[in-house]
Amino acid sequence: MSIPSTDSFPGLFLQVAARFARRLDGRVGSETEIKPPYLGVLFVIGCNPGIRQGLCADSLGYDATTFGRYVDRLVREGLVLRDIPETDRRAISLTLTEEGREIVSDCAPMAQEIDEEVRARMGAAEWEKLSELLERFLDVYDHPLPQILRRDRSAL
Repeated sequence: MSIPSTDSFPGLFLQVAARFARRLDGRVGSETEIKPPYLGVLFVIGCNPGIRQGLCADSLGYDATTFGRYVDRLVREGLVLRDIPETDRRAISLTLTEEGREIVSDCAPMAQEIDEEVRARMGAAEWEKLSELLERFLDVYDHPLPQILRRDRSAL
């Protein structure tokens, strides 16, 4: 029996690219004591002040229990405020504190440096196309992240 071509396993490239992306994220996180998964949480909350905890968890691909632990830690560290809206007492909304905004802001130069490095290696047009295709990939599976990140980012 022969081994099928890589066309039969498109997820392989996604898996390896995801692992490599985590290494790049680690460089961003090296600017602070916050680990990359927590930085992603802070970024999404910063882009969407008052976002519901469940929607934030879904957008980042976390189950409720794991994400609840992430938020607990960020609240303890004074980076995120958790609030129960008057309009829906079952919901939990999340907002960055000033310190949380500072951490996201402090990490921005390293994130920009990595973005520029990838653009230089791939070429700007290919990097833009890859970004568009990844967003499209999530869109076709009705994943909430692209829509959430299309919102106004001026809150950062």
